[in-house]
Amino acid sequence: MTILINNLRRIFGKPINIILMIVVPLVLNIFFISVSSGSQKYTIGVIDYDDSKLTQLILAELKDEAKIVDIEDKEDAIKAALINSEISLALKIEKGYAEKIINGEDAKFQTFAITENNQSEPIRLLIESLTTSARELGRQSKGDSDKFYKAMDAYAKGTLLTEYETFEFTKQETVNRTVTSLGYLAMGMMFLMTFATTLLLEDRKFGVFSRIATTPVSRASYLVQHLFSYIVVAVIQIVLIFNIIPQIVDISYGSTAKIKSSVTLVTLLFAGVCIAIGITISRFAKNSNMVSALLSLINLPVLMLGGCLWPREIMPDAVQRIGDFVPTTWFLEAAKGVLHGEGLGSVAKDLALMAGLIVVLLTVSFVVKTDDK
Repeated sequence: MTILINNLRRIFGKPINIILMIVVPLVLNIFFISVSSGSQKYTIGVIDYDDSKLTQLILAELKDEAKIVDIEDKEDAIKAALINSEISLALKIEKGYAEKIINGEDAKFQTFAITENNQSEPIRLLIESLTTSARELGRQSKGDSDKFYKAMDAYAKGTLLTEYETFEFTKQETVNRTVTSLGYLAMGMMFLMTFATTLLLEDRKFGVFSRIATTPVSRASYLVQHLFSYIVVAVIQIVLIFNIIPQIVDISYGSTAKIKSSVTLVTLLFAGVCIAIGITISRFAKNSNMVSALLSLINLPVLMLGGCLWPREIMPDAVQRIGDFVPTTWFLEAAKGVLHGEGLGSVAKDLALMAGLIVVLLTVSFVVKTDDK
């Protein structure tokens, strides 16, 4: 236990380590989540060729959650507005939309978005809920426009079908905020990799490895105590982040105790990946310059490709496919699945990939011997 306790003192004895592990993720989470939780978070660009009472009712409902602006029906103009973040999503409503809906036909809005699966997903989901409800009311009215608009007026006043859409919109928005938060937390956890490499490298530099041979402590015990010291740090980091941030900003790491425990388990598994990578680097790197180079090559690309700094959906398909092979992607995809209440079984593949990487890296680190270890 001596090595474990000494490692904890070495880590927490430096204020810069606490800042990088705890303060930076906290500040990033509080700032960006507070900004994203502000009013009129979304801007919807609308091209309404139908200009009917129905489309006006739907757009009026959307105004509670987004700013509505008119845009040109030009592909280049729509793309430019999306790329420049002038709008979150574009809607195109063809002429005759209301007539088709009232007659029970299947008519839909045409939507355009760059980050549809992440940032604009909540508002897209709300639009889908509104239009789906309109289609259902149209089928029930059987072509009777008076009956249809009477039902739509009741719907707009909140007396019909609103519970489902509000719940789903809020749930999706909450999940997106939490996944974003976990992305920032992943940045802090990557410092576990740095600690693992730095402390082990310092021990090599000062001959700790050589002196261990003259003590009752085996090298395996030495490495295991190092491993557990980093796990303790990870647990402290997760507990603090998961309990402090929800007290400051509107975010939840699980709507139930079961979901929260699942998110915690997924996060701990990712922490294990970071620790395993750090230990492996320290075991085979020749000097501090090599360690610094390897960490630089790993940290930022892994964070970017995994969607920790921005949504993966805005990256080219080829880059997204590369990102499928990095642990940050497995971590955030697994977290997203359990936050939706799908359970750990639904994300077994991502969990298995993280666990498998940990086993492979630690096996190599503990079993393979090098000249000085």
